[in-house]
Amino acid sequence: MRDGAVKRLWLTALATGLILALSIGPALAQNTCPQIVQQALASLDQWCEGTGRNQLCYGNVSIEAQPQPGVVDWRFEQVGDVVSIADLARLTLSALQADEDKWGVALMRVQANLPDMLPGQNVTFLMFGDVEIINQVTPGTESDLRPMQAFQLRTGVNDAACAEAPQSGVLIQTPEGGRKVNFTINGVDMAVGSTVFFQSDMETNLAINTLEGHVSVSAAGQKVQIPAGSQISIPIRRGGMVVEPRAIPIQLEAAPFESSVLQNLPLGLLDHDIEIPILPTPTGDES
Repeated sequence: MRDGAVKRLWLTALATGLILALSIGPALAQNTCPQIVQQALASLDQWCEGTGRNQLCYGNVSIEAQPQPGVVDWRFEQVGDVVSIADLARLTLSALQADEDKWGVALMRVQANLPDMLPGQNVTFLMFGDVEIINQVTPGTESDLRPMQAFQLRTGVNDAACAEAPQSGVLIQTPEGGRKVNFTINGVDMAVGSTVFFQSDMETNLAINTLEGHVSVSAAGQKVQIPAGSQISIPIRRGGMVVEPRAIPIQLEAAPFESSVLQNLPLGLLDHDIEIPILPTPTGDES
């Protein structure tokens, strides 16, 4: 009897376990990498559509944000939360983690040096994956820079979690019309009149990929033009700032970008559509 009772209990437990597995399994199966990407971008599109000038919107978990010292009225904890970028000190987004259903996605609309008379025109920052931004414009100080016009950037590189996911990075798009917007990123001064994809590992280089329009950069004592369809990797020293030209002689030069870096970028969430030119990659002298 006892053996029979134990056997019945074991069979009941096994059946219960199978039922739970069958009921939980489909739910877990939904948390695949492609579905997380799709759901995260749909979440940002839904909750951040109304983001205004100089505002940051929480698009998808997981994101951590630190306010500037002295900021009291601060809430940035869940999807849909919006804060002023003037109050932002540091922003950290999560890399894609399929097992935890996480992929940090956020949206900023930045005025930079755009005129006050154009309130409907803003620079769009679309950030996704392993991204950290440190605002280097301190409020209350005498500066010609507006919030987030100078910042330090760190991102993951070559970290796409699946074939359907983009690599971590930041897409920046300026308003249509050819107006240049000035930024300083990791100590690199630039004029952006276009759509650009940025990555920086904070250890070796700042990668600038011009998808549309034109970018002019000043770094390491040089000025370089980066037209659409090309990219440049600017050496940076440990800590994220550009290498001083006196420390390491370098020659900056734009080259065709690698199309693999640009796969699956969420371009549909930008303010205006673009068409990415893919330039032929040099293969050397033909024999």
